[in-house]
Amino acid sequence: MPSQPLAADALVHLFDWPFARCAAELPQLAAAGYTAIQISPAQLSLPRADWWARYQPVDHRRIEGPLGSEADLRALCAQATRLGLRVIGDVVLNHMASGDGYAAHLRYPHFGPEHFRPRVPIDYSDLRSIREGWLAGLPDLRTDHPHVRAEARRHLDLLLDCGVRGFRFDAVKHMEPEFFDAVLEGLDPGLLMFGEYIWQPGHDAALADFRARLPLMDFELHRALGETLKGERGWEPLDAWAGDAVVFVTNHDIELAQYQGFELPVDGLDLAHAFTTARLDSVPHVWLEHRAHPVVRAALRLRRAAAAGGGWETLHAGAQSLVWRARDGSALLVLNGAHAPRHVAQEWLGEGGWDAWQDLLGSGPVLASRQPGLYLRA
Repeated sequence: MPSQPLAADALVHLFDWPFARCAAELPQLAAAGYTAIQISPAQLSLPRADWWARYQPVDHRRIEGPLGSEADLRALCAQATRLGLRVIGDVVLNHMASGDGYAAHLRYPHFGPEHFRPRVPIDYSDLRSIREGWLAGLPDLRTDHPHVRAEARRHLDLLLDCGVRGFRFDAVKHMEPEFFDAVLEGLDPGLLMFGEYIWQPGHDAALADFRARLPLMDFELHRALGETLKGERGWEPLDAWAGDAVVFVTNHDIELAQYQGFELPVDGLDLAHAFTTARLDSVPHVWLEHRAHPVVRAALRLRRAAAAGGGWETLHAGAQSLVWRARDGSALLVLNGAHAPRHVAQEWLGEGGWDAWQDLLGSGPVLASRQPGLYLRA
């Protein structure tokens, strides 16, 4: 693995959970080694219980809805701070609600028709159309308008005042990069901020524009990981992959079938969890249903050990396997992507051999096919 800055955070996404339920879960998450949680959009949205209604904002100046009140959010953030965790807000700034007749009149508490682009569908072969069209019929804000940018910053400041300490920006490819220059100006650089940009061919230049401003959810790495797990490429490119992004095995859009083509092979999910959670140059973004997965829990322990031990060094990166060991010898990760068992080599174990290691998954010295081995120096 190339030398990269070590990412301190490990994030679990408590998708569509009420703030009070999130708060009750925090002690277990802190004990497991997570350092942050992502909540669903907190602003006043369509008054419906459906999860997608959180992504149809009505008033960014109000924290209100099925997830809880502003007081509930403040209580959650205070509890998180006490436990050494930070709350990451999911922020929807590209569009407003279309339901309940809003798309017809384009009048909201702080926006009027002059703040929206003309109603046209998106042509995904044209970058300008992607940024200026209406996403799935949702009224597209003129994100180049000074008032729209001011309202976006007002919303971020409200969340920060509540105690939120980072942001996940929804649908960033549907906004111009300069929007973020204006809206994020002067914010604490220590905030954990990242954008959702779903990769598609021909977007390299646009992706570079956004990466110059904030990290992104790494859909490119996810696609490359899928190719490796399907046997279409070896582990070498993944070992050399540059970081500074947010990595994931799945997310709410994949789980809820909002788009297709991103699912990983089922028999490779344990390998994917180990790889994305343990790597130190990125922030792992863990889906709520996987927060207690044994491989994720073990990989979090390896992540902490390797970070304290100077980072990972690559012992082997081949067609079917990848091996990392902490530079101080405190942690060892072995990924066996082959459809056959693989011995853990003596040279990977180092001084003391097998007896010097704690086997976190009970894998033993012979890894089963398509399985990871995660070990800490005993």
